[in-house]
Amino acid sequence: MASKSLMFMFGVAGVCAFPFVLMFAVLFLAPLGMGGMAVAATCDEVSQSNPLPPGGAEGTVQPVDDIRVSSGFGERWGTFHHGTDYPSGGYGAPIYAYADGVVSRVKANPGGYGHYIVIDHNIDGKKFSTLYAHSFASQIEVTEGDNVKAGQGIARIGYDGDIRPPDVSGSHLHFEYHPGGYGGLDSAVDAHPYVKAAKPVSEANNQNAAAMRAAFERPSDPGDGGDDTDVGGIPLPKPDGPGIDHISKAGPIPENYLAAYKKAGQDYNLPWQLLAGIGWVETQHGQLDAEGVKSGYNDAAFPDEPEGCCAGPMQFNANPNFRDNAPGQTTWDAYKTDGNGDGVMNVYDIQDAAPSAAKKLVADGVKGGSEQAVRSAILRYNNPDTYVNSVLESAWVYADGEVPTIPGEDQGQCQPGGGSLVGGGDTSPGKKGNTDVKTDWPAESATRPDPYTDGAKITPRMANLLNRMNQSGSRPSSEHCHRDPSEDSVGDHSSGVACDFMYTPANTQHNKDAGWAMANWLVANQKTLGVEYVIWQGKKWSSTNQPDRWRPYESRHYSCPDPSNITGCHYDHVHVTVF
Repeated sequence: MASKSLMFMFGVAGVCAFPFVLMFAVLFLAPLGMGGMAVAATCDEVSQSNPLPPGGAEGTVQPVDDIRVSSGFGERWGTFHHGTDYPSGGYGAPIYAYADGVVSRVKANPGGYGHYIVIDHNIDGKKFSTLYAHSFASQIEVTEGDNVKAGQGIARIGYDGDIRPPDVSGSHLHFEYHPGGYGGLDSAVDAHPYVKAAKPVSEANNQNAAAMRAAFERPSDPGDGGDDTDVGGIPLPKPDGPGIDHISKAGPIPENYLAAYKKAGQDYNLPWQLLAGIGWVETQHGQLDAEGVKSGYNDAAFPDEPEGCCAGPMQFNANPNFRDNAPGQTTWDAYKTDGNGDGVMNVYDIQDAAPSAAKKLVADGVKGGSEQAVRSAILRYNNPDTYVNSVLESAWVYADGEVPTIPGEDQGQCQPGGGSLVGGGDTSPGKKGNTDVKTDWPAESATRPDPYTDGAKITPRMANLLNRMNQSGSRPSSEHCHRDPSEDSVGDHSSGVACDFMYTPANTQHNKDAGWAMANWLVANQKTLGVEYVIWQGKKWSSTNQPDRWRPYESRHYSCPDPSNITGCHYDHVHVTVF
């Protein structure tokens, strides 16, 4: 399970309030987005074998605002981690150029770095390169050949590529330092001593750094949010102080969540961004992998209690067995609403939870007509004041500009018009294989354009498979095929015969079913698609080895099957290799 740290540890409605000092201590030790990983130890001194550029830190700038490390350079998960990970402010936080230089690479490596940038530097004749990974393409502000200055904003923090956990909560910068210039993974050295010795961007003594940093900060005036940030006389206040320091900047909203927030805002005549701010701070719009979000009750805030209190994406106190609760007398019972008209009031369904949260805010005086009334209503939803500021800061991220979205869980695998899952909807989890196979396929060269990576190629057989998949109406969360040869130990991605179909967030029942529908479709159509093997959910089907069954997947790099290794053991993506 990912770290349970998010604001939902406070509970909701002032009933599950967790002592702030203790909560802060717990979260400081296991910050959001670290996936439960321990913070790696780093050296206080720069080693003599990896000296700083001439002049020490002069001319260098820390690449993020917060240089606390979530995963350091060295052995990790049975392999070697060639960079240093910095969650900093979380999704959307700025990334700065470490030093003056020239952008030599802006590439995509979906199976590892995601989109990444390499900058070549030369300080007093000493050449070196820095690498910045895991941003999405839309977050990158530079192109190959650009000259950049130390402290210049070059990208924003994202969660593209091989991320743990593989969602917005895993957002971080993967930063590498390469003395002598970028030469692949093996030329990297421990970057953190260099980062520690560099100046914070706020202290960098050049106008460019200050200007670029300011350009990345949220404008003080409302942007594209327009008049819908003051609905029914309810203003959306600005934060009046610091928020909770572990809460990352608000990230993308699943499409079904955005629709639910907007409908609830319209129905209760209040700014929908206020609901979105609460949804982000509580559970990252239901994307947090923790007990009490999709099922059960949140027990993180009360470790001494036999049962948790709160449930669902908006974290209502809903457990009748918690403390002094009684059946029919929980906070959820007081405000539960059938938002989608299906006759069921489900605390785990955002279509019911969002209007229920709006109903509670109204009952707590949000319509008092003043900013203080809004703050007080949020404080009654949860506390302390730092919670209120985190909610408002998140709300203004959505009010200030275009709202980024990701596919919702109730969408994705259906054909237009509500058709069935790909392959007719066979979601049986690896219970049958296919012995009617063809294995004498002629070899092919990668001559067709890879639709997901510029400049990459795939084989005609793989191009046919992707075309058939698209015709079926299948829409995974994302897809990618190409991987750099230096990072492709098997060689199938780099040779154009393999692709991965992502189903995130991982391990929801919908995405498990959708992934099995895809996997079973690939197996059933082996003779027309030229499928060699498929891997999904810790299982592998091979047309050349016992094709009558799915077998446990065994990896040369990981101890699989292992559900805790979501990406390495293929619990978040269907892998297919063709002949």
